[in-house]
Amino acid sequence: LIDVDQCGELAARHEVRWTGCSHMLSKLRDRRETVDRFYQEVDPYNANVFSAADWQLNLETSSIIEEPASVTMRMQGGEERFISSNTVLVSELKAVMSDSSIDVRSSDPSATDRVTRAITSLAPPAQVMLKVIVDEMDTRDLGTPKLDHEIISALLDPRYKGEEFGLFDEEGYTEARVVLQEKYDEFAAALRAHEEKEAQVTQLEAQLQNASELVERARAELTTGLPAA
Repeated sequence: LIDVDQCGELAARHEVRWTGCSHMLSKLRDRRETVDRFYQEVDPYNANVFSAADWQLNLETSSIIEEPASVTMRMQGGEERFISSNTVLVSELKAVMSDSSIDVRSSDPSATDRVTRAITSLAPPAQVMLKVIVDEMDTRDLGTPKLDHEIISALLDPRYKGEEFGLFDEEGYTEARVVLQEKYDEFAAALRAHEEKEAQVTQLEAQLQNASELVERARAELTTGLPAA
C-alpha cells in the first residue's frame, strides 16, 4: 500500500472514476480469504502481505468512495439527469464528505449495516484521501451554481426552492435573480430584433411582389402595343 505522504499527491494528480474504484475495492474485500490463501501458498514465509490494518484501510477508503460513486451513478442517467439536479446532488455530497463523521461498512462482507465513525478515528491514509476530495471540491467550488445556465436552472427548478438545499444564501439569491433578469432582458431584446427583421423581410417581399406585378403589367402593355408582324 502507498504511504501517507504519497496518498495526497496521487489523489490530487490522477483523474478518478469513483464507480470503478469503489467496485474494485469492494471486490478485493469480498475475496479476502482467497487473497490471503493465495499468498500463503505462494509465499508461506510472507503470508500476511495484507495486514489487518490494510484490510481496515480498504474498508474505510471504499466506504468513503461509495459516496461519490453513488452520486456519479445518479447523475449518469435516470430522472435526475438535469443541470439543477446535478448541482443539488454535488452540494449534498460535499456536505456529507465535509462532515466530522462518516458511515463505514461492517467488516463482514455479507452485512449491510454501517457504523458511524469520527473522521479522526480513520486510518491516516483514509483521512488524507477524504481531505483531498473535500479540498478539491472547495477549490473547484463544486455544488455551487457558477455558470449562468447552472444559476438559472437551479433558481427556476421548483423542486429546489427554499434555503434547505443550501444552493443560494440571501446574497446568492439576489445575484441569481439579477442574472436571470439580465438573461431575460437579453433574450427579449434579441427576440424584438428578430421580429423587427422578420417585419422588414415581409415588407421587402411585399415590395418585390408589387414590383414584379408592375413589371409584368408593363411587359403586357408593351406587347399589346406592338404592330402585328
